[in-house]
Amino acid sequence: MKIYSFLSLFKRNKLVDGASEHWWHQRLTAVMMVVLSLWVFFNISAIQSFEYYQLKIWASDLLNLFMLLILGLSMTYHSSLGLEVIIEDYIHQMSARNRLLKINKALHMFLSLFIVISLIWIKIGSLK
Repeated sequence: MKIYSFLSLFKRNKLVDGASEHWWHQRLTAVMMVVLSLWVFFNISAIQSFEYYQLKIWASDLLNLFMLLILGLSMTYHSSLGLEVIIEDYIHQMSARNRLLKINKALHMFLSLFIVISLIWIKIGSLK
């Protein structure tokens, strides 16, 4: 009987639903961030001078812009997943947990939108 009550506690608190999918998403975004960070590092190191206009020209190239976008979005998604795990593990009151999870999602959605708008702004500014 104790095993059933222990498992029902997990199920009731939604600690089991989607756990392996969540784990795989964290690992996938971590690998993506390593690969993309290395790509950005080696590409930026090929630039002769690190003046504002040189970096702006580099970032406005379509391939570089796309890679920066993927890197930025994968970083925010990875961060959101990590904070979600921390909130679920250490906040035990359900109302506070749900509120913090919603705030986490909203802040990371705002950050993702900010990244997209910033990169579009760089691209539009380079067209002038």
